[in-house]
Amino acid sequence: MIKTSIRFFDNVPVRSVWDEETSRWWLCAVDIIEALSLSSSPRKYWNTLKKRNNQLSSICRQLKLTAKDGKQYLTDVIDDDGLNLLIAIIPSKKSAVFLKWFKTKGTSIDEQSKNKAYEMFESGLINDIEVGTVNGLQQIHAYLFGGLYDFAGQIRELNISKGGFTFASIGYIDQTLAAIEVCPKVQ
Repeated sequence: MIKTSIRFFDNVPVRSVWDEETSRWWLCAVDIIEALSLSSSPRKYWNTLKKRNNQLSSICRQLKLTAKDGKQYLTDVIDDDGLNLLIAIIPSKKSAVFLKWFKTKGTSIDEQSKNKAYEMFESGLINDIEVGTVNGLQQIHAYLFGGLYDFAGQIRELNISKGGFTFASIGYIDQTLAAIEVCPKVQ
């Protein structure tokens, strides 16, 4: 399974792809240039940089990423070391902020739980979950958020929200859980 990720820096999508061979994330060079330079032609900017600095060509690879047209193309990507070199070359006031944003990519609870979701699917553990039951949902919640939240896998007794989004009201939890149990089961 190919892992890809899109994160947004100042509303600019920065695509990345996991490479099993090197066991690392590779980021789209053109996306980084667009995020830092706000160039109207980030692809031309990247090609000009590669011509002026041969080291950029030697540190980048080509891996398939999905483009705006929905098709996959071989795309110039760089790893952490390449990112440091690229940031040093591009004159941008945003460089330090971008680097901090990039370095904290795996430390947020959202990122950690997303990584656990990948693990759950890739390891096949998802196949051991009770489909269409409250217990199955608790098992998934415990796996994704175990070690991140004390209440992982438990049925909550309080109202909670995140980023202005309120999750199902506690007044409706029993009703909602009962409805889950009687949903048709898909096998």
